[in-house]
Amino acid sequence: MKTLNKNFLSDFSPATCNGAPLVNINENRAKQKLDRYSCYGFIVIGYGNSDFDKIRELISTIKSRKYSYMPIYGSFRENIGEENETQTFAKSLVIFNYNNKQHCEVGEFSKLIQFAIDLAQQFNQDSFLYCEPNKNLKYAKTDGTTIAEYETDAPFNDLTKEYWADLHKNKHQPTTQSTFTGCYINPAPQCYSERHVRYLKGEIFISF
Repeated sequence: MKTLNKNFLSDFSPATCNGAPLVNINENRAKQKLDRYSCYGFIVIGYGNSDFDKIRELISTIKSRKYSYMPIYGSFRENIGEENETQTFAKSLVIFNYNNKQHCEVGEFSKLIQFAIDLAQQFNQDSFLYCEPNKNLKYAKTDGTTIAEYETDAPFNDLTKEYWADLHKNKHQPTTQSTFTGCYINPAPQCYSERHVRYLKGEIFISF
C-alpha cells in the first residue's frame, strides 16, 4: 500500500528535516496531550490541500487570537485490495479553548465558536466540529447550525467519521472506494530548534 506522506510538517515549515511518521492518536503520548487540552473545549476546522501561503495565513489568524492548536489527520484507505491501494488523509486543525500555554488561561467558549464560524467562511469549509467543556461533540454548518451531536468519549476517532468523510469528499474521483481508518497527529520535534519554532507558532505537540 502506498502512503502519500510520512508526516505533514512541511505544510507548516517547508524546510523541515523531520521525516518521522505520523503518530496514531491512540498512542499514549498523543492521547494524553489531546485529553489534557481538549477538556477546556475545542473546535476542529479543515485546511484541505491549501498551499503554504494560505496555511500560513490560517496559522497567523489563530495566533493573532492567542489560541493554541494541533494538526490532526483523518486517515482513509483507497481502493482496498487493489494494486493501486493508497492511504490518504483529510487535514484539519484542533483549536483549543485557551490562550496562554504557560498559565492555561481558559477563554470564553462563545468566542471560540464565533472564531470557528469566521474561519470556516474565510477558508471555504463546509462544516466544523466543536465541543464545549463536559458536553458532547457536535458537528455544525459554516453558520454554526448544529448538524449532529455525538455521544462519545473518543471524539477524534469513532463517531466523527461523518466529519472526516466530509473533509475527504470531492478530493478524489467519485468512483474511488474509501474506508476511514483512524486519526493521526504529526510526530514530536527532533531537535530543540524545531521544538522552539513549533512552540512559537502556537502548536501543541507531543514531546521527544
